[in-house]
Amino acid sequence: IAHIHYSIPDKASLTKILKVLTTQYKLEVEDSMIEEMAEEYNGISGRDAKGLIRLSKFTLASNPDVTFSLDLVKRISQFKSLAIKR
Repeated sequence: IAHIHYSIPDKASLTKILKVLTTQYKLEVEDSMIEEMAEEYNGISGRDAKGLIRLSKFTLASNPDVTFSLDLVKRISQFKSLAIKR
C-alpha cells in the first residue's frame, strides 16, 4: 500500500489555491475576499478548499438569487467535515 503525504498549505499558498479554483469554477471574486477566505480557513487542505468552492458553485447554479460571498462559504462549510490544522 502506498502512502502519500500532502502538507497543509500556508496562508499564502491557500490564497493562490483559492485564486486558481475561483477562476477554474468561473466565479468572479475580489482579491480581498480571497484574502478573507484564506484567513478564515487557514489550515485546511487544498482538497477541502476545492470542496468548498465546488459546493459554492453548485449552490449558485441552483439558486440564481444567491451571490458568491464569504457568508455563503461559511454556510456551506457547516456541511463539510473540515480538518483545520492551526
